[in-house]
Amino acid sequence: MNRLYFFIFFTAFTLIYSTAMPIQATNLVTPEQIAAEWDVVLKKVVETGSREKIKLNLVNYQQIKGDKNFSQLIQKLEKVNLLNLKNKQEKLAFWINVYNIAAIKLISEHYPVNSIKAIGHMFLKTVWKKPAIKI
Repeated sequence: MNRLYFFIFFTAFTLIYSTAMPIQATNLVTPEQIAAEWDVVLKKVVETGSREKIKLNLVNYQQIKGDKNFSQLIQKLEKVNLLNLKNKQEKLAFWINVYNIAAIKLISEHYPVNSIKAIGHMFLKTVWKKPAIKI
């Protein structure tokens, strides 16, 4: 009986492993691709403006919410090969971009809001504990 269980487990594991690996390996996205696509999105949705007489670069959250490139970028984050991050500077740049992408996604989903902090619930969950994107 134990041999039968071992055979079933071994066969299932082999089939799953052998079919899953090539798919994952061919669909990986590099951190450089993420950075380049993020740059394209920002060039479309960031506008020069002012608040309280201070000149700023402002994100057009209504525009980014429906932006196809932004949606695709978020999906591609799930396929990033983190092993391509070679040094501390690349890792820092990548994770800063991920943080900014997640923050802008959350704000655009709840727009208009005065602050990202207003997205969380006072007693249940702060915005910092809400799932935003998958990596």
